[in-house]
Amino acid sequence: VFITHAHPDHVGGLLELMKQITVESVFWNGQWPQDDDTALALSEIGEMTTLSVVKPDQKLPLGRTVILRTLKNGLHTGDMNDNSLVFGIEDGKTKVLLPGDIGHDRQVDLFRSENKWLSSISFLMWPHHGDTLAVEFSGLLKHVAQCAVSVGPNSYHLPEPGFNFLLVGTRFD
Repeated sequence: VFITHAHPDHVGGLLELMKQITVESVFWNGQWPQDDDTALALSEIGEMTTLSVVKPDQKLPLGRTVILRTLKNGLHTGDMNDNSLVFGIEDGKTKVLLPGDIGHDRQVDLFRSENKWLSSISFLMWPHHGDTLAVEFSGLLKHVAQCAVSVGPNSYHLPEPGFNFLLVGTRFD
């Protein structure tokens, strides 16, 4: 299992899932959550399996043809969202970008450091549950064949008002 960062909306169901299936390892960025409930859940997960910290620009083969890569992070802050692992999945010419909850500053940093890789992505999981994109990052959309947004009821008021679900496909409420 790969998690971008240890916020409750990214780790919350993992403990229950692990009670139902065997998980060999959980790969994550190593930044411990600040809230007690999530920290406790992550500790329990660590007792059930191996917690492995993944470093930026690490490549992990998933089978014979698929490579999971963590993209570079030149911006290190105390903000868990901006410290999200950004995953790139490659299978031949197909590239998928899973940017976690990165905000504008991290999007710009990623765009500058990984522009070549990003210019050929085929699928984008929209960052931060439908939040707005940095101008540089939004330029990637001309290359993307498909987008998706992962969002449920939340107190963050996301996606942003006026978010264009037609851009990313069908909205399922």
